[in-house]
Formats: sequence, C-alpha cells, structure tokens
Amino acid sequence: MPLKTLTDSERGEYSDFDHAAFDPKTRRVFIAHTGRDCIEVIDHDAQKHIATLPGFPGVAGAVADGGEVLTTNRGAASVTWLDAATFKSKAMFKSGPRPNGAAVVKRANMGIVACIFRT
Repeated sequence: MPLKTLTDSERGEYSDFDHAAFDPKTRRVFIAHTGRDCIEVIDHDAQKHIATLPGFPGVAGAVADGGEVLTTNRGAASVTWLDAATFKSKAMFKSGPRPNGAAVVKRANMGIVACIFRT
C-alpha cells in the first residue's frame, strides 16, 4: 500500500512522540506525546489539531476502535480508557511496570496491554 503525506503538523513544536491510533468512528487520530505526558488529538477530515489532553504520565501508546481509546502510561504504571468523542476518561486501571503496547477490539469488549519487564 503506498503512503503519502497529507499534511504536516501545525503545532510547530517537536518532542518525544510514540504510538498513535486512528479511530474510524470519530475519524480522529490520537497521538501519545510521551515527552509532554499528554495525548494530542487530530481531526483527520479537517486535517488539524483539535485538542491536547493532559494527565497521561509517560504515555507510551494509544490504540483506538469504535469510539474507545486505550492509553498506556509508563510513568504511572496504568492504562486509561477514554471516550474518543468526548475525551472523557471512563476508567483508569493499574498495570504492571512500564506498560507499552496495547490493543482494543470494541466488538469483543476486549483490551490488552503488554508491559516491558527487565530481568
């Protein structure tokens, strides 16, 4: 599948970003902004930044499906469940240390998070 650039970020500031996810229901992109402990939200159709959601310590990942978003927060050893339309937090779950990768499947009512363990 060929990829093409549709637009560049208009934020003009760069920092440490990590995983991002597109939610087909809301047509928004949720980007883990690790360096600023927040989630950046882009409106895909308007191709513009619409929100910065604070309060995600060391956020390393964002996944989305059917209007649901999960974030992995390494700095708090937690996972946050968000409503993709309202940006409201539905729940916060403690996880193992250094949560990183995640998956969410709305139709199966399932979310999975993997943690990075060092031995």
